[in-house]
Amino acid sequence: MRATALCIALLAILAASSSAAADVRDPGLVNKILMYGTFETPDLDAGQQGVIAFDLTNPYNDPLTNIVLNASIYQYVEQDTSMMLDSTWTHGYPKFEGASDTGREVKIIPPTLASNSSTRVNLTVLTSSDMPHGGIFSQGSYLVRFWLTFVLDGIPAKMASPGYWSKEQFMWATQEGAGCVSPGCVGQVNLTRLGGIDGILPDTAFGVKDIIPEWPFYLFGTGAIFFLLLAFLYYAEENPSKFPRTARAFAGFKGRLVRVFRPRKGRKT
Repeated sequence: MRATALCIALLAILAASSSAAADVRDPGLVNKILMYGTFETPDLDAGQQGVIAFDLTNPYNDPLTNIVLNASIYQYVEQDTSMMLDSTWTHGYPKFEGASDTGREVKIIPPTLASNSSTRVNLTVLTSSDMPHGGIFSQGSYLVRFWLTFVLDGIPAKMASPGYWSKEQFMWATQEGAGCVSPGCVGQVNLTRLGGIDGILPDTAFGVKDIIPEWPFYLFGTGAIFFLLLAFLYYAEENPSKFPRTARAFAGFKGRLVRVFRPRKGRKT
C-alpha cells in the first residue's frame, strides 16, 4: 500500500510539473501576454517624439517572476522600400529614450506579476528630420520586436516576436508540414526551429512622416473667408433694401474698378 501511495504521489508531482510546462506554451495564453488590443502606437512628424504603450499581462495561474522584456527597433518600411537597422544603419535616430549604445534597444524589468494581472509599459520614441521617413502623402513605418524571459513556477521561459527571424526562417517553422513532433511543436508551429522558444509574441510599429506645412491651411482659410465675403456682397447688391449701406458701398467699389480697368477710347497721346 505504501509503495502504491508513493507511486501515486510521484505521478501526481510529474503530472503537475508537465502541466505547468505545457501551460507556458498554450497559444491561448501566450496570445494574452502582449495583446494587440492594448497597443497604442504613434504616427509622428519627423523630429517629434511619441510613446508606444501596451499592457504586459500574466495570463497564467502562477506569478511571473524575473521578468525581462527587451524591445528593439529593427526595420524601416515604406511602400517598396525596406531597410534593416543593423550595423549598416548610419543614422542616429530613431531611438528609445533612456536606451544605451545605439538607442535602438531598450530593456524593461517589470515587477513580479501576480496571476491574471497586468502592468502598463511605456516606451518613448525619439525621431529626427534627417532619418528615413515617409512623405506628406506616404507613410513610413519602423517595426519594433520583443524578446521576453520570465520564470513561471520555477521554470524559465523565453518568448520572442517574428522580427527576430528572417522571413524564410519563420516560414520554415510555421508552414504546413513543418515536421512538428511534440514537445518541440505547438499546433503546426515548430518552436524548435525558432531556437526552442516557448511562444511567439506580436511585433508592433510606429509611423514617421514629413511635417505637413501650415501655409496651405492659412491659404485655404483665407480663400474661404474671401469667397464668403464676396457671396455676401453680391447678396447685398441683389437685396439693397436689406443691406442698403453695404449695397451702395459695393456698387461704388465696382464702379471704381470699372473705371480703372476699362480701356480709354479716343485718348490723345
